[in-house]
Amino acid sequence: MKAKINKNYLALSSSLAISKTGDYAHEVVFALIVIELLRENYLLIGVVYFFRFVPFIFFGPIGGWLADRYPLKNTMIYSELLRLVASVSLLFLYEYNALNLVSMIACTLVITVGRSIFQPSFQSCVPKLFRESSLIRINSSFQMIDQIASIAGPLLCSLLIVSVGKQGVLIFDSLTYVVSMAALLMLTQAKAEGSLRPAFSVASIFKETWANVQFLRWHSRDLFASIIGSALCILFTASLLRYVLPAFVIFKGGTEVEVSYIFAALASGTVVGSLLYARFSVIRSPSALMKWWMAYGAVFILLACTINLSISLSYGISFVLGSCGAFVDISIVSLIQALSGKQDIGKNFGLFSTLANTGEAASGLIYGFFALGGVFASFIMMASLISLSAMLMLRNMGRGESPK
Repeated sequence: MKAKINKNYLALSSSLAISKTGDYAHEVVFALIVIELLRENYLLIGVVYFFRFVPFIFFGPIGGWLADRYPLKNTMIYSELLRLVASVSLLFLYEYNALNLVSMIACTLVITVGRSIFQPSFQSCVPKLFRESSLIRINSSFQMIDQIASIAGPLLCSLLIVSVGKQGVLIFDSLTYVVSMAALLMLTQAKAEGSLRPAFSVASIFKETWANVQFLRWHSRDLFASIIGSALCILFTASLLRYVLPAFVIFKGGTEVEVSYIFAALASGTVVGSLLYARFSVIRSPSALMKWWMAYGAVFILLACTINLSISLSYGISFVLGSCGAFVDISIVSLIQALSGKQDIGKNFGLFSTLANTGEAASGLIYGFFALGGVFASFIMMASLISLSAMLMLRNMGRGESPK
């Protein structure tokens, strides 16, 4: 049994490390490519990011449905293959100067479909493959791997941009999917909890998702508050991280390499934040989660002001922002795992992915309109709305909530 556990852990951790490193490098280079092609048309940039995350509205519930009913190993491998095809297509279109608004949206749509299917299956793997007594240790190690990848990705991106250009980053990203699939082949097949596999029906999946929302609303309010509150905050966070931050740095005269350095500093902060979270046994509750969201928005405001004065001074604030982000990320994943029934873990992660990434889609459009009033002012406004949303959610929560 121990050998099987080690084999499964090695497969999942290897896949996570290489795939996430490629994802974080891709995030930086994709933002730079969008800015390069669309210049300073922030409304069109927002449109690209809107369509990038629209598939989560439809495929998020489907990803959760698949995670609860079909072998997770197969689902993850097929979703990685889908992302590989889209990444290679993006590479060739960019290399031969054939990339335009439509083709860019098409490639990122397919990548998002793969991601929306992959996420719930991966997150459901841990409780289905490992003993309950080892879940905390395994979840913590996976979180650390994710954060280390978030450092390595932007750093590799900057090195590749300097040495071989953006094409080198896209080649690296494509190769990570190949390695990830090879690692997943070692994984023991994790079967669904139920023995029945009902016929695939989009209508029934969305009906079941809505029923789950109603159940959480009336019977698991802590989990409902965690998911809804975080999704609302992500509505104003996503565009800031995805493309507004790099666009603002370039707007203030920074270079593409400095953009990568800022993301590396932010990622370094997430590693330290993860260590502090585990070290001090931070209270996990919906109210604590909303307080960390409030702090996250406040630090984002400080970062915008710092970049406006001096880009070189922004690295330290980016580090602090990453630390706050780690507390947010770990809290929401831990709460979903702790408060979900074993047969509903995939469903609840699918619901969160749907709402969160729908928020990411809308976030781009919201900022696109805000940016018409000025880049810096709209940056401050979006960051303020993160804290305000968390504050309003906190005020609406019931008192006397017990820590988890």
